[in-house]
Amino acid sequence: MITKYYRFAGRTLAVISDFPFEESEYTVDFAVPDGENAADADFTVRVTRTAELPAPPDGAAESARYTAWRDPVDGSEMCVRYYCKNINCRRVPYSFAVRRGRHTEVGFARDAEIGITARVILEAAGLVGILLDAGCIVLHSSFVLSDGAAVIFSGASGAGKSTQAEQWRRAFGAEVINGDRTLISLRDGGADACGIIWCGTSGICRNETAPVRVIALVSHGETNSVRPASPIDAFTAVLGQTTYDTKNPREVGAATAVCADLVSRVPVVRFSCLPDESAAQYLRKYLDEVDKNGK
Repeated sequence: MITKYYRFAGRTLAVISDFPFEESEYTVDFAVPDGENAADADFTVRVTRTAELPAPPDGAAESARYTAWRDPVDGSEMCVRYYCKNINCRRVPYSFAVRRGRHTEVGFARDAEIGITARVILEAAGLVGILLDAGCIVLHSSFVLSDGAAVIFSGASGAGKSTQAEQWRRAFGAEVINGDRTLISLRDGGADACGIIWCGTSGICRNETAPVRVIALVSHGETNSVRPASPIDAFTAVLGQTTYDTKNPREVGAATAVCADLVSRVPVVRFSCLPDESAAQYLRKYLDEVDKNGK
């Protein structure tokens, strides 16, 4: 039996497996180093292989990648996940997960034609939902570290998140921590931005934590402009870019609660901007003035 530990936003997750598995390039930075005390895990995932996966019941929630339902007796959450077999995306089941509180059992089909890495295991276990229960959200955004604080650019695909992150890197030497996702954890008096194992096509995925200075809702503009988002605008926009299962009432409730709390703790601004360094200079000047004036 193999046990490995992973840490996200200060929460420790133990993976206990009947068989060896490889780290992926995206999980290695989140693995707790050998010898470090991680015995008291916040969450546990038990991993096995199985000859047969269960058939989902009628009425289960369906998506392209999974089928999910609740056990009618004890309320545990169950999920069968699929991979695409061919270009037409013929769905083939490869894992079955049962979640009861802070413990998840994951069984992988013995004949599944998929490499079982640490990232595959964490995804099959429903890492997003686990972190939601811990008061964290995964936000579609680029996350840079500048002067010890996190500047987060959020928005729909193509809005300019990666462009603005790169402008901050060039203009101020900011470090790009993740090019596509940010794990945000609430804390007393504010929130922390943390790394996470998903990074889209950016390939930038580091395990760093910093206090959130601002969440900038990015859009293309003919000039640079920034204004505080109203509370309802901030909440709607942040929730709209948060990853969660919209068919799972528990995750919907958790995401809604965390996002509502988050936008009351950290500044959220609407940032219409040009795709060049002037945008970085403009936003930084705005943030410095806000900090100076204590607003």
